[in-house]
Amino acid sequence: MKNVLIVSGGWLGHKPYEFADFFDQLYKEQGFEVIHSHTLDSFNDLNFLKSFDILMPNWTMGEISDEQENNISEAIKSGVNLLGIHGGAGDAFRSCLTYQWMLGGQFLAHPYVGEYEVRITQKNHPICLGISASFTVDTEQYYMLTEPSIEVLAETRYIYEDQTMIMPVAWVKNWGQGKVFYSTLGHEPSEYDKYPEMKQLLTQAIRFLT
Repeated sequence: MKNVLIVSGGWLGHKPYEFADFFDQLYKEQGFEVIHSHTLDSFNDLNFLKSFDILMPNWTMGEISDEQENNISEAIKSGVNLLGIHGGAGDAFRSCLTYQWMLGGQFLAHPYVGEYEVRITQKNHPICLGISASFTVDTEQYYMLTEPSIEVLAETRYIYEDQTMIMPVAWVKNWGQGKVFYSTLGHEPSEYDKYPEMKQLLTQAIRFLT
């Protein structure tokens, strides 16, 4: 049976434990055994991390040691996959450059909160199949610092202080033998029911990773 480790905690404003319950159901619907952890000590044992198909950090902010950061990186390089959303992965472990490089980006700010359009950029990618070419959400619009190797799957137009730019919303990348998926969407668990495209993107990402 496929398995996933969800490590939940950190800043409570991102509702890590509510999201853990949401993901528990979603992964089980995809045939996964779900292991939950509420401690960063879960990253202390590299062999333990290597025993999973997917690692899911669900921990806004927080600090990990150099050894823990290296263990996460080496586990993904060995063929474990990583899935993350919103601040639970994109605003985790701010001082850890290797983690940010592995993920493909880092949250900087969300000066705009409200309605915005998400545009699918690769309609034929397995993660994007069957999803509307564009859809509108009403939530935090993340301004991300990203690195060039990401393969962008969805983007948005970010307008702020008379500047307009294209900002990635969801992407995949490789890290050694492992695959990484990240999406800036998902401030509230209820958004996945309100915006079915979000849930479809996430479900198909889980399938793609395994």
